[in-house]
Amino acid sequence: MEGAFSFAVIFLAFFLHASDGAELVLTPSIEQEKSAGGNFVINCAVKDFNVIPKWYNPNGEEIKLNNRTNLRTTANSVKLYLLNLKAEDAGTYTCNATVNGKLLEKIINLKIFKKLSLLNCAEIQQPVISTNAKINCTASGDPAPTVSWRYNGNTLQTGGRYDIKPDGLVIRNISEADNGVYEIESEITIRSDFIVRDIKVTVTIPPVITEPPVMLDPIKGSDFTMTCKADGKPKPTYSWVKDGMTLDDSRFDIDEFGGSLKISSVKETDSGTYTCIASNVGGTAKAKAKVTVLIPPTLKPMTNEQAEENKRVTLLCIGEGVPLPSLTWQKGSDAPFAQGPQASDSRIVVSENKGKQTKLKLVITSLKAEDAANYTCTATNRAGTESKKVQLRIDYSPQFVNTPLVAYNWMNNKRNISCSAKGLPKPLISWQTKYGKIGSIDETYRIFQSEGYELSTSYLQVHVSRNNENTVFTDYQCTATNKLGQKDITITLKQAVVPRAPQKVSHTDLSPTTITLIISKPTNNGGIEVDQYRIEYATGGHYNHTDVFVNSDADDEFTKVVLKRLTPVTKYQIKVFAGNAVGLSTKSYDLSVATLNVRIPYDVFINSDRLSTSPTSYIVTWQEPRTGGSEITSYSVQYRMVHIKKNVEPWEVDPNAKNGKFIAHTVKGKTRSVLNNLESNTYYEVQVVANNIIGPSEPRPMIILTKENPLPVVTVPQQKENSNTDTNKGDQSLVNNSTIIDQSLESTTATINVKTTTKERTVNKTVDKIDTLKSSSAPRINQTVNSPETPQAATSAGISDGGIVGVIIALLIIILIVIDLGCYVKLNKGVTKFLLENACKRGAAGKDKSTDVEAGASQETNLLAEKEKKDGEANGEENKEPASDEGVTDEKNEDKDELMKDHTDEIEPDQKKDEEIMSQDPTGKAFLSLSLSLSLSFSLSRSSYCLLPFLSQYLVVCCCCCQCLS
Repeated sequence: MEGAFSFAVIFLAFFLHASDGAELVLTPSIEQEKSAGGNFVINCAVKDFNVIPKWYNPNGEEIKLNNRTNLRTTANSVKLYLLNLKAEDAGTYTCNATVNGKLLEKIINLKIFKKLSLLNCAEIQQPVISTNAKINCTASGDPAPTVSWRYNGNTLQTGGRYDIKPDGLVIRNISEADNGVYEIESEITIRSDFIVRDIKVTVTIPPVITEPPVMLDPIKGSDFTMTCKADGKPKPTYSWVKDGMTLDDSRFDIDEFGGSLKISSVKETDSGTYTCIASNVGGTAKAKAKVTVLIPPTLKPMTNEQAEENKRVTLLCIGEGVPLPSLTWQKGSDAPFAQGPQASDSRIVVSENKGKQTKLKLVITSLKAEDAANYTCTATNRAGTESKKVQLRIDYSPQFVNTPLVAYNWMNNKRNISCSAKGLPKPLISWQTKYGKIGSIDETYRIFQSEGYELSTSYLQVHVSRNNENTVFTDYQCTATNKLGQKDITITLKQAVVPRAPQKVSHTDLSPTTITLIISKPTNNGGIEVDQYRIEYATGGHYNHTDVFVNSDADDEFTKVVLKRLTPVTKYQIKVFAGNAVGLSTKSYDLSVATLNVRIPYDVFINSDRLSTSPTSYIVTWQEPRTGGSEITSYSVQYRMVHIKKNVEPWEVDPNAKNGKFIAHTVKGKTRSVLNNLESNTYYEVQVVANNIIGPSEPRPMIILTKENPLPVVTVPQQKENSNTDTNKGDQSLVNNSTIIDQSLESTTATINVKTTTKERTVNKTVDKIDTLKSSSAPRINQTVNSPETPQAATSAGISDGGIVGVIIALLIIILIVIDLGCYVKLNKGVTKFLLENACKRGAAGKDKSTDVEAGASQETNLLAEKEKKDGEANGEENKEPASDEGVTDEKNEDKDELMKDHTDEIEPDQKKDEEIMSQDPTGKAFLSLSLSLSLSFSLSRSSYCLLPFLSQYLVVCCCCCQCLS
């Protein structure tokens, strides 16, 4: 028992000693000062004991978790977090814990100060112009900070236009000159804290309406747009309201930045006052416009009217629309009636009445048949027009129309007497004579009817015969009847007779084989139309005749008749009779006319267009002329290149310019021809001459222009030696077998250019005259030859194909020479070695060889000269036959072949000598082969094609080089 008591005493003493050692530890432990908006954390721990302490706020309340407070605990500690500190968070915070019944407590003081900051301080500010504007920016802190302003590097002071306020900088009467960047600096010295901020100031100009919306009258159902424009800085935005109400309907489309208002499918309710509002940060501006929606006019339905003649009728037209339409009445296609009684007809009166509708009355009194028509009412306002028609029908008694009072007939003929009457209702027609009513069909009379809506036409067919000729030629009464009355008309049937002779016959436009007669109608046609003339003509007692039928509906007083296939230089007796359906006149109009002598054909007129559709050809067409009494045997189509006078219309040949000579070719049996090988964009004088046994017709020249060639053509200039043969643009290239019309020269000289490798030869060949026209006045006809060797134009610019080949050949020769020199230096072989050895060994033989080569060249020149001499002697033989392009080409080729042959014969002895050398020395053989080939090639290089033989020689040289390199 005593032992247990002792243990308890010892344990209590230990426990009391342990509790005396417990304490609270704060981290941090000293007073804290924090800025508002910041965070604060502190830890409270019980030393050596696992006891969790508690925190209490300055109000003595235990701190709980919330959105700004957090607690984190361990076995013997608790950490307090205060977030986003505020001024009310300042004060004394207490941490306590109870250890073995003993209360432990510690406190810490927390101070909150306001951090340096700039409030209400936008970086971009837009004050309004001409106001005392404040640049807003308030410096806040604890203690109160100091503030300074700078602009363009200068510190601003209160005074003048500036006033520094706690909440900003005031600038009096601000303008656009004050735009720029302003700098504010706020400082709390005791805290060593400062803030600097730039504020961009742009002075705002409030909107000013520059283009207000205008009053518009849109049409119902249409789309329309109103526009509004305003100036201001910054650019204003736009909004629209109608009668103070916003526009929410999807039919309204507002351009916020452009200022327009578009209204789709306009309704009548869209009428009102629209306001355009332009806004920016500086203010707003407004402008109004009134809109009245127009409604197109409409007309009430109308019904057709019917009345009797001599009665009264009223036509009423009612129109609606916005604005109220104006109405008019018109009859058919006549002009609209004026208001009130009509000046041309007082029976017609028009009156108008306007209220909610427009009413227009048309009153016609004492109605007549001609009042019947379609009447149109037309309504018009600014929105459009509308028309409606009403038919007015007038019942009236019969009226005769288009009924002749006299008719003609003749023996054994059937002919109709017509009677036409109109009326409403449609009238009935009957016939009678003094012998009684005609109703039945017999051998003398038949009746045919033709009816329309108001018109009735009756045809009484009368057959005249020997049995009734004494009774049918009488008066016929036609009677028309309807419910409103009856009308009669008398038609006299007379007997038709043959006409008199023509009143006059004259002649005009005589030719060797034709006579043209002009026949005047007879003074009396016998009662019916003259439908023919008979012309009898003879050179002796026997008359031929021809009948000419005349259109009976023609109103011409004269008839033109042409007598053809007559004999030249012959006098004809002519009789002309007039005829109608009864027969020919008993008398004739007589005259005597002589045909002309046979002559050259009449002039040929070209009817093709003067502008050619091709740059190199032209299709000429012409009218076939009168023959002049002799058959046209052929046409001569002639053309030449010409220059025209400037600014003269129609085109005329300039006689002072150097124009070309006429080229001609013959055409038979056709009135068209194609001119080929023309130059583009060039004027040509074209004429066609007709030929008969007498001679050619007089030319009727026409100037034509060929089409411009779309492809560029580069012209090769002529050599100076040939300048004396140029005839500028007028000397065009001639076509094969073409004929030159030259009225001043007996012969024509053709120049043929033949090129050689050393110079250009010119061979002049004179071609004799080959034909003449049968007429002594006809121009002399010569023929010319165009040498194919003469260059006309190059098809492209730059180096020719022959030039390119020559460059390639030169490069190959240079390469071969370099290779041969390498062979000589390295291997002591090649052409160079051969040349050096032969120069040293042969001596005089080398000189002889050189002389032979020069002699060969001289022989070639002599051959060329000899050939020229032969060509000159051959001219006399050539002039006996017409030359052609083909002939020239063949002759040139023969010259070349002959020259080749002569040249080959000359060098043959040298070839034999060289063959011996070549058989002894392979290198010499290669060199000699190359030399001979090159010599022959240069001899043949008079034409551009003579470079081709070089190709075979390159193979020989290559073989030589291969031998050297081996």
